[in-house]
Amino acid sequence: MKASQLFPQVFGSPEQIETQWPLLSNLQKHKKNIKEIREEDMKRPLKPMKELDMEKVISDIIEKIK
Repeated sequence: MKASQLFPQVFGSPEQIETQWPLLSNLQKHKKNIKEIREEDMKRPLKPMKELDMEKVISDIIEKIK
């Protein structure tokens, strides 16, 4: 069997991939749904984390422990 004969079977269109491996398309749908939920409901945590003064947080924790 030549490699050129395998090419259509290995590299198919998205429609062929969805019919042969429906799990992959389901994973893509779930990833899209998760992304939509995050965009709608969750704020990005990086900005508050960057603004957080870690030295102050650590000193506050030490004061509470004492």
